[in-house]
Amino acid sequence: MIDFSPLWELMAERNISANALFRLGFPQTTYYRVKAGRDVRISTLVQFCDILNCDLNDIVRYSPNKE
Repeated sequence: MIDFSPLWELMAERNISANALFRLGFPQTTYYRVKAGRDVRISTLVQFCDILNCDLNDIVRYSPNKE
């Protein structure tokens, strides 16, 4: 399972709001997909990294599914 909590923590640390992302050209629909924990494309993660000037491990965490 992919956990996006590091993304929200990074945005809070840097005082970056969703509206700031939208002003920088990040699509609102994509943002809400991530917020809901839905599947996203790798290009979306790259776009977050480019906008936030960070690495992938700064915005996502992987947790194995427990069966």
